[in-house]
Amino acid sequence: MGAGARRTTAKLLNARQALRKAGRCGSRPPAGRCSNEPHEMLTLLEEELMRRLCETVGLGLVRHTSSVIAATSGAVAIGDLSVAAGVSSPHLAQRFKGLIGVTPKRLTRTYRFAATVFAINPAGPVDWGDLAGGAGYFDQAHFGHEFRAFTGLTPTRYVEGRCQVEWWPSQAA
Repeated sequence: MGAGARRTTAKLLNARQALRKAGRCGSRPPAGRCSNEPHEMLTLLEEELMRRLCETVGLGLVRHTSSVIAATSGAVAIGDLSVAAGVSSPHLAQRFKGLIGVTPKRLTRTYRFAATVFAINPAGPVDWGDLAGGAGYFDQAHFGHEFRAFTGLTPTRYVEGRCQVEWWPSQAA
């Protein structure tokens, strides 16, 4: 058993102990609240985990802010997100990093890049300036820098490679 599996098992055992302390499991179950049936045990575990999830500090802030980032395909300023949420940018970044592992800036960059890549039609000529501006990049140079950071390729080289791939969804039909 690997270290990850041991940690997961330990967490599940801790959750079961928490359920026992809450009076939900044990040798004497309270009025129909516990069973040795796997389905009932999983239901109780899920309820406990959901309760703990609801208690996570900053989760609502991160959920709301990330939904705004997704809805705008990453074309939103972090400062605007912070102001709208009523928190400082460092506080927002700290909550994001702690709960999902990346900062809101990284998440917006990822969404914006993905939306831009899917907007590229490799079958026709690409106006890189219009594409960059439409995606919310400051200018074409900023777009090129981001593109190379994500792919290691220039946008033109990427399109050349995509044209060689026959199964790409935009080329089907």
